[in-house]
Amino acid sequence: MTKNPLLASLSDCARLLDTGEDWSEAMRCALASVGEATGVSRVWIFQLIHRADDHLIQDHIFEHAATPRWAQLQRNRFRLFRSTFDCPEYQEMVAKRIQGKPVAFRTQDLPLGDLRDDMNSQGILAMATVPIMVGGDWWGTLGLDDCERAVNWSGDDIAYLQTVAGLIAGSIHRERQNALSRQFAVLERSQGGGLWELDLATRRLWCSDTLFTMLGYPPPYAQMNARRLVRHLFADNQPQVMAAVRACLEGRSTGFRMDVKARKLNGEEIWLELITDVTAQTSNHQTSSARDAPQRLAGLVLVASDRKAREQALNEAALTDPLTGLPNRRAFRDTLEQALQLRPDRGALMMLDLDHFKHVNDTLGHGAGDEVLRSMGRLLRASLATDDQVARLGGEEFALYLPGTEWEARRKADLLRRAVEDMTLLLTDLAGEPVPTSLTISIGLAFVRPVSPGQTVAQDLFTRADRALYAAKGRGRNRVVVDSDPTPGQGPVTKDPKLRLAK
Repeated sequence: MTKNPLLASLSDCARLLDTGEDWSEAMRCALASVGEATGVSRVWIFQLIHRADDHLIQDHIFEHAATPRWAQLQRNRFRLFRSTFDCPEYQEMVAKRIQGKPVAFRTQDLPLGDLRDDMNSQGILAMATVPIMVGGDWWGTLGLDDCERAVNWSGDDIAYLQTVAGLIAGSIHRERQNALSRQFAVLERSQGGGLWELDLATRRLWCSDTLFTMLGYPPPYAQMNARRLVRHLFADNQPQVMAAVRACLEGRSTGFRMDVKARKLNGEEIWLELITDVTAQTSNHQTSSARDAPQRLAGLVLVASDRKAREQALNEAALTDPLTGLPNRRAFRDTLEQALQLRPDRGALMMLDLDHFKHVNDTLGHGAGDEVLRSMGRLLRASLATDDQVARLGGEEFALYLPGTEWEARRKADLLRRAVEDMTLLLTDLAGEPVPTSLTISIGLAFVRPVSPGQTVAQDLFTRADRALYAAKGRGRNRVVVDSDPTPGQGPVTKDPKLRLAK
């Protein structure tokens, strides 16, 4: 029985492309088999890189030439080359490839024009091409060039070429899946994350074993549905995630990335980072930028607990005074703004300053000055009521927000002033000797008042409390001055301009 060369070639191609060995080498061997079976000058594959309304960008990625004379793979002309649709015959050829249809011709039968000139420039007497369709999309083109015979391509020739293209498309799909599996495995191992994919047509959800493990499920792993997966999220995060998903389904977004808090199966809390992408089918009759309805949602889930802890620590460090442990000016302003939004009709801001603090640093050293500031921080923290807020604004200046009544604020300010005046600190001087030291403070107090347009209540409080503090220091220190009071503030005048140091 005479062996049909085309059938033998199909058998070779199927075996080569299904071995799972080196994919590139398998493709080259398959093209060699096609070339030997058909006797053509060249067998080639162009990969479609980009398709626009008026041009294509392709790359010549595989080739088998019967002799070196016909080889084109290494020519710069065919490396990431651009082809415009100026020629009607070429535009018609591209339209057929987009639709998955073959194209075959003899050059001598082409009308005079750019396409015929291009074929003649390459010495091509006959050409047959079929598109390689992967997932319903035009991925590239498999072609036969005969530079020695003006072949009239038969139906069997085209059917054979289409079958080979189908085998190549299947191998490309398998190679993609294998590559994705390898990438996913590396990603899961390196990032500690899990994968999921939701088919929107069937509503079927696939989750990787790693994702089940992350959420605390023991093997063997059960089938997960989308509703149960979402229920692992904290209630506050569920609407946020669902809104992002709806934006993807409605075509308003191509994906999202966010941090969410979740609970594992045993109730343990965990931070997760969701990285989600939407896949939409592109019609073969449209350019690559035209998208139909989404087909799938897919995502990567990373454990973000360590990162969130680091971010929280950095955020706290940025908002905390390192010496006293109190909130700093930036944090206090944010807190004050939020508090005044909740209660805009009453409250007080107290700003206080350690009197003659520079004298402590000059006389006893900066170590002693730091201890004074830490002691002041502890005293202020101990004096706080439930809703009070305190901060070190910088240097020897502190602030308190008191949401209670004006009477309560006045009373607390005077109690603080007296507490500091009655306090004696045992500091160490530069010689290492203990020095009992007394302190006093000056306090400026401002109450919430209606503000003019363009100014916030917080800005107004800061301005008036700072003005009152300046007045307290100007009137002799160791006193409380209320911005709205017409008379000097409470408290005795300190006659000695220096701190009272006694050995």
